[in-house]
Amino acid sequence: MEKIDKLYTNEECLNYLISKAKEELNDVISYNLLYESLKSHGMHEDAEEIEHIANQEYEHAETIFELLSERGYHIHDNSEIMSLRRKVKEIFEME
Repeated sequence: MEKIDKLYTNEECLNYLISKAKEELNDVISYNLLYESLKSHGMHEDAEEIEHIANQEYEHAETIFELLSERGYHIHDNSEIMSLRRKVKEIFEME
């Protein structure tokens, strides 16, 4: 394993997790467009594979939300995350 010269500070870790949560949610949205496009072209098996990837990305986001919560960060106070989360929940027809 490679030697690491510098580690993130606690604040940098928090900011990195927030950034990654947004990235994971954006990935779900992006994969959904690909999923719908593949379905519209009759590529149902490929669409199912992409749907599986989108589900994994959502699971990653949820894991990051748990990590953030454990660190006292309230995602409900972050309007960008909550907006992305609403879009993702609509995609998966949740709530």
